[in-house]
Amino acid sequence: MPDIKYTQLCMELEERLLDGAYSGKLPGVHKLAAEFNTSPVTMGKALKLLERRGYIAILDRRGAFVTLRNRNRPCRRLICLVNSLGHPGPEDFMYRTTLDTVEKAGYRLLVLGAGSLDILRNEDFLTAINVDGYVFSNSVLDLEIARNLQLNGIPFVSVNQINEPSTVNLVEFDHVNSRPVLYRHLYGLGHRRIAEIIPANRLGFWTEHFRDIYRDFMTAHRIFDPSYYVGYDRLLPERGAPDEAAALERFNLDCIDRLLNLPAPPTAIVVNDLRTGEKLRQVLAERKLRVPHDISVALVTSWDSEVPCDPFYTRLIGDCLERQRAACELLIRQLEQPAPSVKLRWLDMKFQPGAATGPASMQ
Repeated sequence: MPDIKYTQLCMELEERLLDGAYSGKLPGVHKLAAEFNTSPVTMGKALKLLERRGYIAILDRRGAFVTLRNRNRPCRRLICLVNSLGHPGPEDFMYRTTLDTVEKAGYRLLVLGAGSLDILRNEDFLTAINVDGYVFSNSVLDLEIARNLQLNGIPFVSVNQINEPSTVNLVEFDHVNSRPVLYRHLYGLGHRRIAEIIPANRLGFWTEHFRDIYRDFMTAHRIFDPSYYVGYDRLLPERGAPDEAAALERFNLDCIDRLLNLPAPPTAIVVNDLRTGEKLRQVLAERKLRVPHDISVALVTSWDSEVPCDPFYTRLIGDCLERQRAACELLIRQLEQPAPSVKLRWLDMKFQPGAATGPASMQ
């Protein structure tokens, strides 16, 4: 029998998939080629075409897998946002942005609150929901969840970095290039004792990288002192935990006292949480230290421009609404134009100077 053209072969495989002839992992290329009396090269081309059409997912060194969304046809074409719903105000902004983005593209939205990662890691949970793809935010994606979705050929996009960024579609802030903008601002004002307060488990993947960015900048300018970088060795309760507020209060006070009691206190302090910034302002007022005359304060926050923030702060801000919108758009593009390569999109953070920073010469 002559070699079947790969396009015709793809159609035959598609019919078998829709009839339920295959499930889970497909037989190997050589076995399928023998079954259809064709060459492995032609079968490989047919499988790649089948993947582009969304019926299978081909994973390196693992083989080809039938995607659940096509086994359960017809699909209702829902996009599911998996999110932490612990902060009603901010999450409402996120929901409206996501809803607006997906509805404009002709999709419907289902929102799931990820109360426990154990539920998401259950192999049958996410794959059993009849949706076209997922957008993960608020650090609810990990490698185990990602691999489960990849094995089942379900598209997804993360708005939070994980340890293997090259394996997932990702939209994230460009911290590597953005954070030094704030440091350069303070350095340009004459500050040479620049401190930073940063909790270890609130920033996920970025915790170690933020420390590296800080150290590299300060070292390059010959002003690095590890005693000015505090908090990274402290763990806080999960967001929404009953003791979160009290633990954060203790954390903020301990870190602030630690810095202000140094033999040579910092002339500028960078904080990564608005509540830490407010506590710092309170403590400085109690100690009769004026901002920015005696000490400068800067805030790094990953939120959005629609949420008001005291213009007093000099801040580096990541627009979460922009990030959420970009993640949805990336997922929709992947659904409508499937591409085997991983897509990464890095967003600049916005620098906004405020009254809280001033020249070190004033201090």
